[in-house]
Amino acid sequence: MIPDSNDCSIPIATAFYPSLSLLNHSCDPNIQIIFKNGIECFVRSNRTIRSNEQIFNCYGINYRSADYKQRQQLLSDQYFFHCKCQICKNESKKFEKRQNK
Repeated sequence: MIPDSNDCSIPIATAFYPSLSLLNHSCDPNIQIIFKNGIECFVRSNRTIRSNEQIFNCYGINYRSADYKQRQQLLSDQYFFHCKCQICKNESKKFEKRQNK
């Protein structure tokens, strides 16, 4: 939690799972996290993950549910970073082209 200007707390995460906190974000994740009984969680792959391929989680918003600008804003506001996953890199180029027309 971080304080806001009104001395209220703003949530920046929903749980504490040390191993899961090591997973990086992608707007096109290759895993899905499944929570069970409020105590356990399981990681399941969404597709084949090659040897040496990084495992990516989605921090709550993906390319199917929001556009590039919305995703960037949410991740910046809640997690303090700008996503540079492959999906965002591709969409960033398209977004910049539209802005420059």
